Amino acid sequence: MPSRTPWLRVPFTREEYAERWRRVGAAMGKGGLGAVVVLGGPGDSGLLRYLTNYDSNAGYTAAVVTPDGRCAMATNSLLRGEPMHSGVWMSYVEDVRPTMSRRYNPSAPTLEEKVAEVLSDYGAEGSSIGIAGMASHDMWTALNRVSMGSVVDFSAQLNEAMTIKSPAEIDLLRRANTVSEQAYAAIRAEMKAGVTEMHLAGVAFEVAMGSGAENLSFPMALVGGPRAGLKHVLPTDYVLREGDMVFMDFGLVFDGYVTDNAKTAVVGRGPEEVVHYVRTADEMTKASVAAIKPGVAQSVIDDVAFEVACEAGLSDDYYFRAHGVGTTLFQFPRFFPGDGTPLREGQVFSLEPMATRLGFGGACVERTILVTSDGCELLGGETDGVWIEHE
Repeated sequence: MPSRTPWLRVPFTREEYAERWRRVGAAMGKGGLGAVVVLGGPGDSGLLRYLTNYDSNAGYTAAVVTPDGRCAMATNSLLRGEPMHSGVWMSYVEDVRPTMSRRYNPSAPTLEEKVAEVLSDYGAEGSSIGIAGMASHDMWTALNRVSMGSVVDFSAQLNEAMTIKSPAEIDLLRRANTVSEQAYAAIRAEMKAGVTEMHLAGVAFEVAMGSGAENLSFPMALVGGPRAGLKHVLPTDYVLREGDMVFMDFGLVFDGYVTDNAKTAVVGRGPEEVVHYVRTADEMTKASVAAIKPGVAQSVIDDVAFEVACEAGLSDDYYFRAHGVGTTLFQFPRFFPGDGTPLREGQVFSLEPMATRLGFGGACVERTILVTSDGCELLGGETDGVWIEHE
């Protein structure tokens, strides 16, 4: 394989990735594992990108990490039969073992065979093997054979290794969320009665892509009027009207890291009930943000938002959600009703208390939060969560 050195484009240093491999290696050592196999493929490469920065978009890839912090990759994510055409220049991993998919070359070694080869070469054959990510039946079968039937789910341990963000990760997420806010600002400048949902979505997309985003992290929601009560609705040619409630929710991908932020607006002069609904959503998020600091139980930030909803008469419309973000959209910390797990410094998560009523509207202010030593930071800065131009 030709040298990747002239083409390397990696968001972090070699030492940053080596530290991740060491951290995962230490976690597997506690469980007596001989190796961990982390899998990914089209649309689901987040765990791989955390460990290797490799985006396996043309096929499937396995990263193999050992207890002593070594990392290798096996992949059939090849275009034109050659890894240099398939993004391998995105990764520092030196031991890359490519093979063609059997769809294109029926006699090529399978991905499972390549993974077994790596495990054997790294001395993990016959050991217990951890697994995380999207695993096919064939992969489970192959790993059971190599490990003599001892394959364990390593998803929780990998999520734990990912949950506290490094300074370099925080800097990237801060820049990514700043661009997200700039995209929302562009929507705000264009929002008025007479424009379509699609037009506003296009404005946001142009700003985001022009500022370095790779892609959206999930399909954009941008919906006005009573259909906003459905919440996650793709933009259409619906023409916004005076007084419409408009719900917006989209995320961006920057160097494999995702954002997830939402805002709500009222077009022009809205009815009192619509303005109250939107304003309450903003107050719910502000109450949650004010409660965030290390040691606070995750359930507390739900409780304070619910109290605001109750005081506003919207208890029946209330719903709470929050989820860790990084190279995946849903990771630790994960939030459940009544969960007493304490927040920790260095965690990053998207916070989205909301109110929804079918046939009326949906209002949510979602922000991406960094837990700091004495509180929290809104990644992307202090910006308006709701837009109410006339009250």
